[in-house]
Amino acid sequence: AHGRETTNTVWRAKFQIVITHQTCIAATTTLHNSEHDCGHQRGYRGRWKMSRIIPLGVLLLCCVGDALNKGSVFLAEIPIGSPGITLQDAAGYCTKTYGPWAETACWQNVRDTWNIGLDLCKYAWLNDGTMAQPIRAARDGCSAVGVSKVSPRELGGTFGVWCYVGRQVECGSVGQFSCGNGLCVPHWARCDGVNNCGDNSDEQQCGGVFLYPALRSGPSVSFWNASQACQASGARVAGWRDLAEQWAKGLDICRRGWLQDATTAHVVHKTRDGCGKIGLHHDGSYGMWSWNVVLDVWCKALSSSFTCESVSQYTCNNLNCVPTWAMCDGVDNCGDFSDELPDRCKSAGAQASGDDKLLFSSGTAVADDGGSETDWIFGSERQAFAGASKVVLVTDEQGEDRITFLQASDRCLQRGMQLASWEDLRDSWNAGLDLCRNGWLSDGTIAHPIHTSREVCTEVGVNHEGSHEFTEQWNVWCSTYGMHDCTSINQFSCANGLCVPHWANCDGVNNCGDDSDEQHCGSTFLYPARGTPAVTFDQAEATCSAVGARVASWEDLRDTWVKGLDICMKGWLADGTVAHPVHISREKCTPDMNHEGSHEHSEKFYVWCQPKTETFSCGGIFQETCDNGLCVPKSLLCDGIDNCGDGSDEKCDGQKASVESSLAFLYEGNQVFDARMDNDLYNYRQAESKCAEFDATVASLDDLRAAWDTGLDLCMHGWLNDASVAQPIHFPREVCTETGVNRQGSAIMTEQHHVWCKPKSTVACNEINQFGCKTGLCVPKWARCDGVNNCGDNSDEDSCGHVFLYPG
Repeated sequence: AHGRETTNTVWRAKFQIVITHQTCIAATTTLHNSEHDCGHQRGYRGRWKMSRIIPLGVLLLCCVGDALNKGSVFLAEIPIGSPGITLQDAAGYCTKTYGPWAETACWQNVRDTWNIGLDLCKYAWLNDGTMAQPIRAARDGCSAVGVSKVSPRELGGTFGVWCYVGRQVECGSVGQFSCGNGLCVPHWARCDGVNNCGDNSDEQQCGGVFLYPALRSGPSVSFWNASQACQASGARVAGWRDLAEQWAKGLDICRRGWLQDATTAHVVHKTRDGCGKIGLHHDGSYGMWSWNVVLDVWCKALSSSFTCESVSQYTCNNLNCVPTWAMCDGVDNCGDFSDELPDRCKSAGAQASGDDKLLFSSGTAVADDGGSETDWIFGSERQAFAGASKVVLVTDEQGEDRITFLQASDRCLQRGMQLASWEDLRDSWNAGLDLCRNGWLSDGTIAHPIHTSREVCTEVGVNHEGSHEFTEQWNVWCSTYGMHDCTSINQFSCANGLCVPHWANCDGVNNCGDDSDEQHCGSTFLYPARGTPAVTFDQAEATCSAVGARVASWEDLRDTWVKGLDICMKGWLADGTVAHPVHISREKCTPDMNHEGSHEHSEKFYVWCQPKTETFSCGGIFQETCDNGLCVPKSLLCDGIDNCGDGSDEKCDGQKASVESSLAFLYEGNQVFDARMDNDLYNYRQAESKCAEFDATVASLDDLRAAWDTGLDLCMHGWLNDASVAQPIHFPREVCTETGVNRQGSAIMTEQHHVWCKPKSTVACNEINQFGCKTGLCVPKWARCDGVNNCGDNSDEDSCGHVFLYPG
């Protein structure tokens, strides 16, 4: 300590010191600068820090630098099928593969990472042309504990490379598993029975437990050969905790199996003869004298690629494995009813015979004596709400980020709810819930409930997808007890009391179970249907969502076409195809739905949208409302084509189609003028985006002068493309006294003004909410009948009618 203040601080702390980094080195240990020791040319960036109070017993030194960051070394393996990495290639392999922040590691780097916990039975190249292997737990083939260093002449075969990074690395970015302590290990090291990470995180969440071999003919495994039986199927003998986790996921098999501690157990979710009560039945130890007893064995899968089919078992929707003889036995062995679905039981009906206890007919379990034993539920038959529990999916479309499992509980608590269990989700599924989105459950698994099979979500039932890495990000299932207001959590309220996200409203799927989310959905419309088509397929969903809609399906558009819609303009559909519905034959427009099939997603069209709210209106998207409720673009009014299907868009009182203009116009947005003349004011940086809404650019002084020459007169200052503002005047009047294009010069870019726009080609005046002059100009509707010749030919002052008091 230097100076009085620091000394006093230490004294007042009563011999406590403060440190902040987890990598602390006792004073008796040599302090290494790994970058210096390895010859890395980055310079030493270690520094002393103090922050967390610990009792002062031994002086601790903390060197906090990039070289000691956890996870700074990882094993870069050769690609499958590659002949291997040579010594020459190894030198630059890490930098070439991962970027300039990675380089070949030295022995010191590997040792530092070994100190944190790394254990991998693999030799790989170092930067000095030797190879190293870090081992913490001796085992067959890797008996030397420590960081072994050998010459390539001592070994044959191909090798990977040890890569060093000068900062914390995201393991996912290098295609590896992320340990809880920050290390990265290859995915093959997961669930291999070895603590490769050092904190055992690579041995967590390792796949399911299954009963093996679980033959129809009966058990066949003693405890002596239990381990060998599991190993043959890519697994190990399961422990009590392993089986408890699988039981929590719904597994129900009333058949005893060995556990790794030489005890036996069976799992039950439905009470029945010979199986005991609901629960996990631990039958205890029988002693070595009973190890010859033949049973089955509970095995724990050690690979994420394990499949139930590999051991001749059925894969449940929730990824549980059940023996095929357990299918269609009247018991929900899977925990999600997927082993009892009607379509599967029809094909499996022949199996339910012989040694099986129960036979089946029409969804009822029948005892061998012919008596009815129990009624059971097939497939997706929706029932009344079970209890008061209600499940809500908190999704990213509500402005919420997808989150990790460790954040899930807090996310639910913020809404006055708790993290839902699988049983909670099953109850809501029984009530009718159908959402094709995975979300976290309280046991660290993810699931989605389905009643209507469709693309991506084909399996009917509560699809339980098993355990996932807690660092993965998903939506969240939250549960509430008692009444809960769906609107308070920004969700749609179903008539049966369920809540579904607004994106599920009017999506063509009965998400509520009572079809209330598919009522009052409106008719399909083309959007934005003005200017040059400029929407790629990847932008289609956001385009519709911005106006309270979703991308329409083929069926949605067909239903609207049947109502009479006729628009010969192409638009995207939800499946990546394009179509244009036509009733009246004309050039390039054949009467039909005109479904043109798939297009490159980078091509640009309009998009067909389907409204999702009862409050949707055609006026809100700046389109005309037909008498039959359909929406048509204003540019199609009075064009001689019955676009509405009821003729209402052609009630024109002798007017012709909208004026097409190529001259500058004053941006008025999508709002009808209501005497608040300054509701379309913007700063200069916003000007370009406003004009782009109508396929236009910010006008130049010459553009505005050309419009003025044609007769334009508007007493409104607007931005020009040189950041100046101007107004065109022909008739001097109060406030606007100067005739000509009155340009004020450069203005402060943060000032608010209107915007002068110039169409890239032409624009229909009524399409941009303006009146079309006979001179070819477009002027705002508020300028019509105002006593000023705004058009230059006085056409905006024709047929103006009389003043009347309203509403009187």
